[in-house]
Amino acid sequence: MTKIRCFKSLEGFIFGLLIVLSITQEVSGQQYYLQWGNYIDFGTEDTFHGNEFIEQVAVDVSGESDRIYLVGRTASISEPQLICDSLTLSGNEDAFLAKYNHCGEQLWKKFFSTHYVSDGVAIPAKERPYCMAIDNYNGHNYIFVGGEIRNTDTSSKSIASCSVLDSCAAPLYQSPEGDDWEGYIAKYDTNGTLLRWIKFGGTDNIGSGDIVFALTIDPLTNDVYVTGRAKSNNMGSNATIKWDSTLNSDGNSGDCYIAKFDNCLSELKFFSYYGGVKDDRGHDIRIDTSTGVSIPIIAGTTESFNLGIDPPNLNIGYNGNYLHCNANNVCIDAFLMKWNSVLENGPDWFLYFGGSNTDRGRRLTLDGSGNIYWTGWTQSIDLFKSNNAYDKFYGGNGNNDAYVIKIGLDGYIQWSTFYGGEGIDVSNAILYYTDETTLTQYVIITGLTNSKDLTCATCEQPPIMSELNGTGTGNNMDVFVAKLTDPQSSDVQELSFYTLYGGSDLESFDNTESFGPYIDFGSSNELYLSFATESGDIAEVTGIPAVYNSYTGASSGTTDGFLGLISVSEQSDCSLAVGEALQIEPQLSISALPNPFRDEVSLLINTKEKGESTLQIFDYYGRAVLTKQMYLRAGTNMITLKLNNLPSSLLLARVRINNQQSDLKLIKL
Repeated sequence: MTKIRCFKSLEGFIFGLLIVLSITQEVSGQQYYLQWGNYIDFGTEDTFHGNEFIEQVAVDVSGESDRIYLVGRTASISEPQLICDSLTLSGNEDAFLAKYNHCGEQLWKKFFSTHYVSDGVAIPAKERPYCMAIDNYNGHNYIFVGGEIRNTDTSSKSIASCSVLDSCAAPLYQSPEGDDWEGYIAKYDTNGTLLRWIKFGGTDNIGSGDIVFALTIDPLTNDVYVTGRAKSNNMGSNATIKWDSTLNSDGNSGDCYIAKFDNCLSELKFFSYYGGVKDDRGHDIRIDTSTGVSIPIIAGTTESFNLGIDPPNLNIGYNGNYLHCNANNVCIDAFLMKWNSVLENGPDWFLYFGGSNTDRGRRLTLDGSGNIYWTGWTQSIDLFKSNNAYDKFYGGNGNNDAYVIKIGLDGYIQWSTFYGGEGIDVSNAILYYTDETTLTQYVIITGLTNSKDLTCATCEQPPIMSELNGTGTGNNMDVFVAKLTDPQSSDVQELSFYTLYGGSDLESFDNTESFGPYIDFGSSNELYLSFATESGDIAEVTGIPAVYNSYTGASSGTTDGFLGLISVSEQSDCSLAVGEALQIEPQLSISALPNPFRDEVSLLINTKEKGESTLQIFDYYGRAVLTKQMYLRAGTNMITLKLNNLPSSLLLARVRINNQQSDLKLIKL
């Protein structure tokens, strides 16, 4: 049973009560309430607890209740994984995808691992996912995940399919001859079944590799658009259409790229590099369809000169569409790029966004009317800001401030603002919405901060957590959430809501190799927040009424993932009782007696559905050594198998019925 930790001390109860009282005062705007949190760690009592980093949260709002997906990486598992009917080693760093219901209960978790062979020895590779997107295609929902594989097998190619449930008949895209550091894209169904996956990269990686940092789904065509960093000179060489097929970077740098796949990941419809001789990275991509055609918008970070293409309506007084450098000749700018809807025509404009110090671009979102909302962080005191900005002054004192801008498809910056205090403030994710009651438009950002002077005179409610690390005396990073108005015409921008979120220790990300925190809307504009943490006391510090699980990294100094709900209603329909959680019964499960076994094993298959099914036994190398068709009745079915002809080894039993699948590891003595 999953456990929920609740307040056990009078002080904790009083602190939580004071928070509830403070945020239920009569105010006119949207109110926010903490509902639940969930520590995420995939180690067990018998295994090592490594780091968990959460990269992204995405919410499927198409059903009767929200379904929440998390993607990230874990170093806490060591058992072999069955990936596309092949057992692969894990334990270096492995990707995971997990699904939760709107009450925070985990419905399933899936791991993705690969290995390579060196001198006859299998060695686990390192999988790092950075992004995901939910797609509805032909009445079915799918989850696409993108990232990188380090130390991958250079000789392996994509296989035709991973699952009989895969509705795609076309063979998979085959990346050009690769090396040991490649991007990858995987496609799952909503039950967590890995349907198919591809490598995306090439050769001649120097120092690092080809990476998928962001992907999105075209709402008009369901094509999959991808961006990131390319370091191979033949990446995308087999694309149907290309614009710039020449890698421009030199040395240990890479180019930004844009790629377009069909929904089955069978055809690379378009590919182009975009970059200079230094390092250029695409960190986000979205598709604008406000004009009836698909227009890719890409945000990222660049260190290359001579990439700028002026937008047609760039603001008078803009501080230069060129790469900016600091006094030490370090030149790093954020960038925003609008690609032409006819992809082979290249970009319409490319905007450097920077000043006299380092500036980095991260995530963007669109409003459906041709406006782009974009965030990142800056050390530039002279970054462009608008007259109606909430904050016109850089406050980082040599550290980072977050920035937020709104810009049209014509390149006109409607507003631009700093957000931060005297410490470090970095923003990674951004949302946009219109309040249906007041018709006020808002932008919400989340990131990390160790500033102690963040305040809000115009906020509609006090912060849920106002003191850094809970006491105001620490210097560890906390998550922040800030909600800004989207000012119209001559209105002055205001901060509508902000809060810190975390515990007494560090809420963290892994420098440039992890990109949390992240945030996404639920169906009622509630906020699902994900990040990595070294704090075991988030419930006590923030006043969250209920928290699943406990922090596991105290003894090893590792990070856990964390998922939390900031609700727009004080009431919850989850009915979480003290000390227990909702129990989600699986639709299909399999167990074995005995396990380990010698010659004979009995499989107990429990299913809520009746019908024809397939039972398969796979050996350690992923080969099917037994396939059995059978009819299952609803309830528990016992199947006895004689496997005395098999050698001692690790086996895997898999049963499928309708759209359900369940796996079980067996040990043959």
